[in-house]
Amino acid sequence: MGKVRSSGTVLFVIALVALTTAASAIWIYSPAVAQSGQESWAVKGGDNLTYEVSGHRDGAPVTGIAYSNFTEVNIAENLMIISGYHSTDLGEWVGRGVTSALGQPSMGQCLGEAKIRTDFGTKYVTRYLSYFSGPEANTSSIQMIYAGVDSRVIYRINVSAPSFFLELNLKDATIGGLQQLDRHPSAILPGAIRPTETDWTETFGSPGGIMSGVFDLPVGTTLTISVEGNGSRCYFFNEDDILEMENGGTLGSGPALTLDPPGVRTWTVEGDVCMLVVDMIPAVGQTVVHISIEHPS
Repeated sequence: MGKVRSSGTVLFVIALVALTTAASAIWIYSPAVAQSGQESWAVKGGDNLTYEVSGHRDGAPVTGIAYSNFTEVNIAENLMIISGYHSTDLGEWVGRGVTSALGQPSMGQCLGEAKIRTDFGTKYVTRYLSYFSGPEANTSSIQMIYAGVDSRVIYRINVSAPSFFLELNLKDATIGGLQQLDRHPSAILPGAIRPTETDWTETFGSPGGIMSGVFDLPVGTTLTISVEGNGSRCYFFNEDDILEMENGGTLGSGPALTLDPPGVRTWTVEGDVCMLVVDMIPAVGQTVVHISIEHPS
């Protein structure tokens, strides 16, 4: 489905994205599985999960239901095969960002661990941040996925799009003993994202992919990003932007730039957690991304 490029300790995910229906089969190559052994899921083929949805759209309250029906969950070394039907009752305006997240607890980049309250008790979860590209800018979204540190059950998803914010909370599941799972912190989490390289350039010769990177910059480190292209959608979020979207803000809370007409955009940030997304799905021709990091002397 995609390729993962590791540059020093900066992680970029470069993926080819295909729009799918709500019924989807997903094959995932997972470096985390390859490095730490086999991930263990409490969700099995045949399990059904129901989520309560709340949030707002264009300033008006929104409520609804989301469903995950898993037909196959097969986890082997370096390969995860997940088949199922993921849907909501919200209508087509919600796009595919919500349903794409329902079956992938480790989608995107891990921002660490959190403790949250759920209908199944207090749970320790991982926080995974990811981006979904829609056919139009207003259907793209940022997702924060909260999954149990041991069970990988998705207890909560926050979705931030330009016109809406949604929070999905698990309300019912056919998983036995869920109250007893994820009650303690994890001993193993993906490491912090600390950049070590000082300068590099990525050139993409054709449209159709997404480049996303999350950085954890030590105090005193300066990151400069320059993007040049025609039609690519570029998003750059600092830690405050990410927290705002996680807690009810829309995707428009952070700067969004479309390289149309063609041009160069540059951001500089100092000592912060930040996220860069270059969405080349709508691009025309070549897109060039140049990243420069200045470490404290």
